[in-house]
Amino acid sequence: MYILFTSGSTGKPKGVMVSTKAAANYCLSMGRILASDSGRVMCVTNMTFDIFLAEGLLPLSMGRTVVMTDEDERTLPWRMAQRLASSGATTMQITPSQLQMCLGNDEFRAAVKNVKLLLLAGEASNARLVEEAAKYTSARQVDVYGPTEATVYVSSSRLVPGEPVTIGQPFDNCRMYVLDEARREVFPTARGELYLAGVCLAEGYVGRPDLTQAAFVDDPMFPGERMYRTGDIARLKADGDIDCLGRRDAQIKLNGLRIERDEING
Repeated sequence: MYILFTSGSTGKPKGVMVSTKAAANYCLSMGRILASDSGRVMCVTNMTFDIFLAEGLLPLSMGRTVVMTDEDERTLPWRMAQRLASSGATTMQITPSQLQMCLGNDEFRAAVKNVKLLLLAGEASNARLVEEAAKYTSARQVDVYGPTEATVYVSSSRLVPGEPVTIGQPFDNCRMYVLDEARREVFPTARGELYLAGVCLAEGYVGRPDLTQAAFVDDPMFPGERMYRTGDIARLKADGDIDCLGRRDAQIKLNGLRIERDEING
């Protein structure tokens, strides 16, 4: 369906090949989340990011009105607030760091009170931010998690003030494993690396069989299928939710941008 290049800020981008089947499967689960609100969707993501699917193409396919924004409205809290208020949008997707910045602005705090569905994406959410946002909006807050290699998002979690923040449980037809260094499942609550599998997986990296082989490995639980090594450290909780505890490498997320510090050219 498309090829999206990740880590473009480092000088060594990788083109992720996403199939129509994987994108369609994503839309099934994501569509149910979006259906919890029937109002207008404000698009604050540049269309070159894969998360544009969640606030641009998918809402349109559901018959929703999408409110587009210009560069100032995507980056300046007071301009975003003005667009949010004038458009009457009630669903929006935003990175946690961007939301934290916007909550420091009076105009945004006043405008966000009318939002009914707030999707936090692109970075790790945290309990303090969830509680801070709840002071100014009664919106249903949802964390959505996933790398480009697993087709935008692969799991979701309802965020409630005062409760632990997790990345939740996988979307339909998707699997999440927490494995040790030998790729064996660890006991619940033990730390391990998070692997993803199922229909959500991309086909690999265009023109880079070496990188594809290193990242997309055999799935020991489903012989003949593959799983993607995320590099995220996680643990499986007793209730089935997954905690994301950080990275095993130097990768960081900056306002949703994935930066591989060990790939930066000197």
